[in-house]
Formats: sequence, structure tokens, C-alpha cells
Amino acid sequence: MKKRLKKNYLCSICKVKHYLTICGLTRHENATHKNYNIIRPGISQLPAGHIAEFKRMLVHAIQKRLPLHFSHSEKQLVKFPCTESQFVGVFENLNQQQLSLQQKENSQTESSLKKQPIQPEMHIQWYTESLSDTKGHSTSSGYISIIFRIDRDYE
Repeated sequence: MKKRLKKNYLCSICKVKHYLTICGLTRHENATHKNYNIIRPGISQLPAGHIAEFKRMLVHAIQKRLPLHFSHSEKQLVKFPCTESQFVGVFENLNQQQLSLQQKENSQTESSLKKQPIQPEMHIQWYTESLSDTKGHSTSSGYISIIFRIDRDYE
């Protein structure tokens, strides 16, 4: 008797649910992630020298967090203060489409019980954090969050 392989499509952004068809995954992405990667109007353009300096600072922060020969098999977070203009200046010219399809083939054999290596991935996000005190004074600041998922067994 032949064993059938099930195809599951996983949203790589939220990792909430597996979808049996590509249409189901597309419906989920259109409903949930439709506002992602849209630049807000009114963002000021920064000089090229300022953007280059910010890139050097960002690379330094990442290298400090993930040193050479990094071999931990887990999620790593790099959080760095950043204005929205800096974020757009650094990442606006990159291909902003995410590979949101990860096709998994699951079988019911014993080989599927072995630990499967996790494909390395990176998610970049800009957000604001706000603080307020008892007198009603509030402050907010923007941050860039870069999440790395690394598995040393992946080849």
C-alpha cells in the first residue's frame, strides 16, 4: 500500500497555522499581512552619508550579538534604536517580498520522527515603544528588531 505525502504550507511570518492548499495560505496572507512592507507617506529622506553611518552601526550591533563561528541553534534577537526614516533609508531598495511559502512534506514513517533541521531565516521589523510616568509625561522611541533563526544542522 502506498503512503501518501501530505503537503502543508506554512506562513513564515506568523507561524500560526498550516494550510493544506496554496489558496488557503494566500487568503491568510491577504487578510493578515496586507499592510506589511508599505512605506508611510511623509517620511523624510536622509542623506546618503547618514544612512551609510547607520548601516555601519547596525552591522556592528549584529556582529557583537552574533560573533564569528556562532553555533547556537536557536532564535537570536538584535534590537537597536532606530528612527523610521533610518529604517526606510536602509531597507527601501531591497526586495521586500518575503518567501512566505515553506513546503513541508510529512509522511507517517519513522524517518519523519527525526529532528528536521530548521532553514535559516531572518525577520526585520520596525516598531515604537512608549513609556509614561505617574505625572502623565510620556516618551516614545523607534526600534529595529532583527530576528535570526539558525540551525547548525542545516546544510
